[in-house]
Amino acid sequence: MKAQTHFFLFLVILLVIPLSNYSQQDTKSLHQHLLEVNKEWATQKTAGIDLKQSISFTSEAERIQTHLLYVIQTLRNRNVLHLSPIQQDTRKNLLNALEQYAQEAIFPINTQHDARIPYFIDDFGTACAVGHMIIESGHRDLALKVQEEQNNAYIREMQFPELLAWANQHGFSTDELAWVQPGYPPPILPTKLGQGTDGSINVLLNDDTRMILAGSFQTADGVACSNVAVWENGMFSPLGNGVIGAVQTGILFDDDIYLAGTFLGPQGQPYNLAQWDGTEWTYQSVLLGEINVLHIHDGQLVAGGSLHTGGAPGYSLVSSADGKTWTAVDQGFNAPIHALTSFDGSLIVGGEFTSIGAMQASFVASWDGFNWNAMNGGLDNMVYALAANDTAIYVGGAFQNDAEEFTFGLAKYQDNTWANLIDTEHFIGDWPIPKPFFVKKILIEENGIYVAGRFNIQPLVGTYGSGLGLLTSWGLEALVDVDSTISDVVRWDGRLYAAGDFTHANFTAGYNHILRIGFATDLDENLNKNQLNIYPNPVSDKGIIQISSKNYNLYTNLFVYSVNGQKVPVSYQWQGDDKIELNTATLQKGMYFFQLQSNEGLLGKGQFIVE
Repeated sequence: MKAQTHFFLFLVILLVIPLSNYSQQDTKSLHQHLLEVNKEWATQKTAGIDLKQSISFTSEAERIQTHLLYVIQTLRNRNVLHLSPIQQDTRKNLLNALEQYAQEAIFPINTQHDARIPYFIDDFGTACAVGHMIIESGHRDLALKVQEEQNNAYIREMQFPELLAWANQHGFSTDELAWVQPGYPPPILPTKLGQGTDGSINVLLNDDTRMILAGSFQTADGVACSNVAVWENGMFSPLGNGVIGAVQTGILFDDDIYLAGTFLGPQGQPYNLAQWDGTEWTYQSVLLGEINVLHIHDGQLVAGGSLHTGGAPGYSLVSSADGKTWTAVDQGFNAPIHALTSFDGSLIVGGEFTSIGAMQASFVASWDGFNWNAMNGGLDNMVYALAANDTAIYVGGAFQNDAEEFTFGLAKYQDNTWANLIDTEHFIGDWPIPKPFFVKKILIEENGIYVAGRFNIQPLVGTYGSGLGLLTSWGLEALVDVDSTISDVVRWDGRLYAAGDFTHANFTAGYNHILRIGFATDLDENLNKNQLNIYPNPVSDKGIIQISSKNYNLYTNLFVYSVNGQKVPVSYQWQGDDKIELNTATLQKGMYFFQLQSNEGLLGKGQFIVE
């Protein structure tokens, strides 16, 4: 009875006291929050819960806690007369145990995935809500089996007869267990790269040991860089003297860097293509007009945009084997080209065009080296991004036409068939980024497909955000919340980097046109740096960090971070020259990460739980 009284008081406080804003989320309805934690809220019947109330949370743990407490309330109120007395009693006891688990608010940490996903038992031994009940009932072996074989599966996906038998024995249905089970979001954090740049970045290139940035800026973290900069060893530097003029797109080709834009050469002549050979910049003009996209197809450098010969109307697609001598692929496009990719030996072209010569081609077409293909009727709006893997072509473009009618936005072309990948009308919201909405970049990797551009992600199920998302089975899982367009995304040094017009991320200023996204566990510059241990773990008041090397303490600092990536003030003192005593008495319960740093860089890292 005491536990139920505490739960009632929790609900009263929740309904009366406005909570502070939660990370990437603005205030929204309770139902929207709960759907993000568990999509079962879309179908479960509830009573006595005001799901329409506007609310916000101080942390993800508080939101998961709220989900669990409301589920417990509903399950307690359900008619269970069809259960045997033993089942009823077991169910009641496990719900009491689940409430205590929810109140403690120590939940699994998603350390391996870029999207919200279940963890039956996480890397640190913390069980999910269902796993906790199974363990509390004395069936730890079953929980460990699920962890080993289907740790990240949803209850409805699991193929365990033992789980069904356990649910029946303890008075639960699989529907109820599916409702209890939360998904856990990735602790993905935006990180600043110094002060960023003083203008927009349109291009990010992975150049092995360094990353190239180009756009329309004059400084990068205070360093003079004329529209081109290098990020290497944690700092910015110029690339030669840079270029005079804004950069629109770029590519690495034959070990050289090619940038397209509107440039002035050494003598003040106009050019649209700049080349860096490792020593100097050289310039050329490819026909007339602007180059919007560069792509390598079949060993050739291909350029598209508003290029034309200056004669009869018609926009050109051109290619070059050496980056200097150009030949026309076709000159019959009736509007500019914005995107290129390759698929199954063919060149895929996207843009504003609706015809190529006499052939109707609605914003996208393929070229097999001899003939154009209209790709089954094409699309209903302009295309700005193309990417392909071995099985399909992914296309990004405008989400609305001039009449503000919703259009494709994001689609897939596979087996000569088009499929929309998101329900645009019910997915793309109108806040915080204002119209127009479009996809600018699609990055395909083994672990996922990333979509960047100018749009707001407001799904029925999933995380809110803007500018960048991970494609999932139900749409886009937001990875960040920015205040303007993300123009390019690249994987470099094991992390995801995004650049564009934005200056704010997750409602915080200072993310000037570039940011890095990584897991909260990825706070260091090298994932393979020394792993340090702390004991005991979990800790209560004090923990001891064991150092493998000695004599660090003269030039070493210890930093502690919350799971949200925020630096947490703590006191510590050295014990000899190989141990650190960390005072954790002032820390709230939860997961934390620490780094040991010296003036020479990162010395080690680790994690601990405060209980």
